[in-house]
Amino acid sequence: MRLARVSRRAQALDNDYRALVNPNWPTRSFEALLTAVYQYQIRDGWTLQPNFQFIIHPGGGATNSSGALAGTPLKNASVFGLRATLKF
Repeated sequence: MRLARVSRRAQALDNDYRALVNPNWPTRSFEALLTAVYQYQIRDGWTLQPNFQFIIHPGGGATNSSGALAGTPLKNASVFGLRATLKF
C-alpha cells in the first residue's frame, strides 16, 4: 500500500475556497493505492501479467470541479490492466 499526503498549501487553498466561496467544500487529505500483480508464463518468452489497483481518495479527496456535482469528492476507483510480453 502506498500512501501520499496532500501538501499543506493545497489544504490551505481548500480552506480559503471554503471560507470565500462554498462552506461545504471538503479539504483534501491523502490518497492511498493498493496494488495486486501476478505474472504467469504461458510458454518460453510469452508472459501475461494481470494488474489490479484500488485508489482510495483519488487526488487526495479532490472534488468534481464543475457541473451538477461540483464540490462532491471523487469516488474511490478500481483499475484493471493486463500486460502481455513476447520475447523472440
